[in-house]
Amino acid sequence: MSHRLSLLRHARSLALAAAALSAVPALAFDTLSQDQVLSGPDFASFGSAMDVDGYFSAVVSPENATIETFTFNLSSGSWQAGPTLTPTAEELAPVVAVHGLTIFYAAITQVGANPPSTQSWEIRAQRLFPPQTVVVDSGTGQEPTALAASVWGDEGGDRGITIDVLAVGISRYSSGGGGASRMYEKVGNDWFLIDSWDTTHGRNVALHGTWAAFGDPTWNNSDGLVRVFRRDFGWTLRQQIEDGNPLQSGVSFGASVAIDDVCLVIGMTSFNQGFIPPTPDTGGFAAYGVSPEDFWFQEQVLVPEGRYAQMRNVWFIPSVPTLLGWLRKCGFQQVKLVDITPTTTEEQ
Repeated sequence: MSHRLSLLRHARSLALAAAALSAVPALAFDTLSQDQVLSGPDFASFGSAMDVDGYFSAVVSPENATIETFTFNLSSGSWQAGPTLTPTAEELAPVVAVHGLTIFYAAITQVGANPPSTQSWEIRAQRLFPPQTVVVDSGTGQEPTALAASVWGDEGGDRGITIDVLAVGISRYSSGGGGASRMYEKVGNDWFLIDSWDTTHGRNVALHGTWAAFGDPTWNNSDGLVRVFRRDFGWTLRQQIEDGNPLQSGVSFGASVAIDDVCLVIGMTSFNQGFIPPTPDTGGFAAYGVSPEDFWFQEQVLVPEGRYAQMRNVWFIPSVPTLLGWLRKCGFQQVKLVDITPTTTEEQ
């Protein structure tokens, strides 16, 4: 039996079905459709981890210690299989990150059944063209559970620099032991550890430019927690986010995370709030928008059924932070809130 990955086409963009979508309940995506199915080797672990950057993607088969690569062909409009990488390792951790033509993965060089501390691992950066493999870091015990790669740029500044960045999450084991969140930056051909936090929030990680988000769905008896870091002169903790609904617990808040300049999406394994109909144990997500002060607010959108206030052309009623985030996402600059005035019955 071959194992497959489905590709989705949304408008003019292409994306692989990512892990962040696994926590989203069944919603109607009017313009989202399956575009292509990628068939992998006959390994049960094919597709355990994948990442995509532009026209290049990588899929990990941890148990067979192979990485399948795919390249999007513009002329044919389809993904085509590329070279198969066979790193020197007994096993690969189910994590991978792609940045340009460089693949980041975690090679487990020694595997023991019990306890987990009998294994050692290496985080490697493998560039395809020209070929080069660099060991970013190594360790024993808890293996990396999340990788994310991006580039940090001094946009609008006078330094005119760009720096490759790698975020690594290491989660604690259920039997105990600590985890870590680590930030690496590349100087020349070498990678250096810039900041490290020995905590338990390394289960999931998302990275975009100067923002990094680490999720720990096991925090506080699986209530979950997400910590957000920002790079100024170094990577500093800017915010800790918990589930905003005090009436629910054990939702594994932070089961998945995704972030860009204006939006932070946090997945959870059970969901009972917001505008999605409450259904026990269905899974869900919460969206946050960033304010001009770089503070993340939970986005809220009211979706009225039928007409709202006798107006047929009102489809969405966003909260103020959500509306500000939408405007910045559309390219508006210097977006400011001028006034908040309740609508009165006299006006209507």
